[in-house]
Amino acid sequence: MLIVVTPYKPLDRQLMETILERQTLIDYLLIRTPISQDEQYQWIKALIEAGFSKGKVMIHTDVALAERLNIRNIHFREGDVHAEKTKRMNPSYHVTMSVHDEEHVRLAHKWQLDFGIYGHLFPSNSKKGKAPRTDAEITKALDIGFPLVAIGGINMNTIHQVPQAFIGFACIEAFFSKTKQDMHNLHEKWVIHKERSG
Repeated sequence: MLIVVTPYKPLDRQLMETILERQTLIDYLLIRTPISQDEQYQWIKALIEAGFSKGKVMIHTDVALAERLNIRNIHFREGDVHAEKTKRMNPSYHVTMSVHDEEHVRLAHKWQLDFGIYGHLFPSNSKKGKAPRTDAEITKALDIGFPLVAIGGINMNTIHQVPQAFIGFACIEAFFSKTKQDMHNLHEKWVIHKERSG
């Protein structure tokens, strides 16, 4: 599984074109942006009308926006009680949450969310100055048995170090700064890495 997170900036046409060009690699597109709900609505609507699968779009936090677009994939910040409420009231929704430690992995599990996005695993530009999770922390989080997606500094040099117990990985910067072929190669390397665990 590959989750692509949009850079935290206004959504534009160039970003849309990159996503459309590489959409076959994407399992979920997590929309994370500072723009208004109306602006997000128009951009996401245009993306879907251009051929991107609505089932792959994941809204960040804004349940009302998800309902406007009839999208059932919603992601929440770590510990946000709206994640539990949304899943309880809408069991068919795909509800996920960012998790950075064992405590919040257990919380997401207790709330019966679908998976957590866990990190950061490696040094990352989006987490400058912050130490990655240790091997011991990662092992404890995975041992809970709750599905986790890895995030943070994952590239061709680090992908083989991602524990195979993760159900997938997420990219922010790499997806948009690397070539389509680079991302295809990274995705293929993950698939091969996962198959070795089977």
